[in-house]
This record gives sequence, C-alpha cells and structure tokens, in this order.
Amino acid sequence: MRPTELFDCVVIVGVGLIGGSIGLGIRQRFLANHVIGLDQNPKSLEAALGMGVIDEAKFNAGKWLESADLVILASPAATIVSSAESLQPFLKPDTIITDVGSVKANIVENLQTSGLRFVGSHPMAGSEKGGVQNASAALLENAMWVVTPNENTDTEAVQKIKDFVTRLGANVVEINPEKHDK
Repeated sequence: MRPTELFDCVVIVGVGLIGGSIGLGIRQRFLANHVIGLDQNPKSLEAALGMGVIDEAKFNAGKWLESADLVILASPAATIVSSAESLQPFLKPDTIITDVGSVKANIVENLQTSGLRFVGSHPMAGSEKGGVQNASAALLENAMWVVTPNENTDTEAVQKIKDFVTRLGANVVEINPEKHDK
C-alpha cells in the first residue's frame, strides 16, 4: 500500500448514489488499492466501471471476498442485516464492515451479535437524483457522517472508520445507535 491508503481492498455493496460517491471519494483520495462493486444490477455495475467508481464488478458473494479489508453496505436499510449475514462466510475475521443506513439501533444490535467486526455509520448526504450516474465525491465533502458504536464495538475498527470518513472529507459525529434513531 502507498502511504495514503487506509485499505488494500474495499468492497462496496450497492453502487448507487451513496455507494458510488464513496467509491469516487476513495479513488480521488487514494484510500484503497482496489475497489470492488457488488450489486445485482448489471447496468449499475457497468456504469460504475465506466465512471471509474470501481475497479471490478461482482454479482454474487463468494470466495473473492477474502481479499476485502473494508466492506461498505450501501444497500437499502431493510436489506443491510441480511446482506451482511450473506457475506459473513466469505470474510476474513478482521474485515471491517460498515453501512450507510438511515436507521441504526436494529442494524447495530443484529450485526454486533453476529460476530462481524461491524461499525454502524450514516452519512448525512444525498440528492434528489439517485443512481451511480449521479454519484460525486463532492457529495460527501463537509457532510456530517454519524458513526454509531455501542459498548460491543471494536474500538480499533471505530477509529479506522473515523479516519476513513475524515479522509473522504466528511465530518465525523459519534453517537450511540439509539440516540441516532431518535
């Protein structure tokens, strides 16, 4: 890894507006050597590859996930827990997982007890236009990004996520998941 990189391999699950914007931020700020997009939509993956959001596209979880240092769950909030659980058999024990869901308590509670190295988070950013074709690294710059650890969250993983968020240009706010949801 070059000195500026935080991760060798980042996997973004869901390469829409937020996932795509994170991918562009990673690329522009040299935060990873390799970025893989995992999505069920071939058009989103094709657009993400064409825009330079990701280096590689995948449709399904598999052994290839062993290379992931960070997994970002950028799928709809209702699918985050099941998505993480489907990836778990393929991940290294030290892989950090975070999400961008708008609700936290249920997600954090479920994923903290699953044995995953999970740190809940929520970038307070968006646009009236969706899809990866509207992604922009600037979307995250100066945005508030809430990180929601609880008493069971790995403190080293929390710090790594805070560093990542800060280097994307966002401003970190740390609160517990229940307070976030209120």
